[in-house]
Amino acid sequence: MSGNLATRLSRYVIGCHPRRWRERYGDELLEVLDQYDARSRTVLDLAFSALDAHLDPAWRSPPYSS
Repeated sequence: MSGNLATRLSRYVIGCHPRRWRERYGDELLEVLDQYDARSRTVLDLAFSALDAHLDPAWRSPPYSS
């Protein structure tokens, strides 16, 4: 997979994470992606991360209000 395609797919997969996850980690992860060349393994890792976040009830439930 070419680096350019992997980078675009990585950014897309970050957008597939739950909204609360993206609010917490999205900007940091995009900064890391800007520093390194994405590869097919990066895309796969982010896809598993998105699946894991969607299956984790902590990211699906509304945040606790204080």
